[in-house]
Amino acid sequence: MKEKEKPLVAANQALQGVQNKSHRNYTNLPDNLQDRSNNSAASQRQRILHHLKTTGSLTTLQARHKLDTMHPGMRVCELRKLGHPIQTVWVDDVTPEGYLHRVGMYILRPNQQQMLPGMEV
Repeated sequence: MKEKEKPLVAANQALQGVQNKSHRNYTNLPDNLQDRSNNSAASQRQRILHHLKTTGSLTTLQARHKLDTMHPGMRVCELRKLGHPIQTVWVDDVTPEGYLHRVGMYILRPNQQQMLPGMEV
């Protein structure tokens, strides 16, 4: 095998490993939100809202890896339009692969209090 082909083979093997995982483990979700076959926008919003209500906050990376939501910013925007008071704070977070990224952390406000400095809607 040529040296140039080794990274491609390793990437394909890693991809096969991911594809063989048939379902994600949605931790701490009630049974009605663990339907892995339904990944509609509405289901993603439900999973995000439930997580925010139970833990208070959620980062972009957590939403992607734990809740199988590839574009959590859009789902949060939709939740805001539905009247949920969610704030965004920018934080540094580490991917499962070990890379540092600046991502949004979404925080569910218990009521319509004045926003803290550095937070945006």
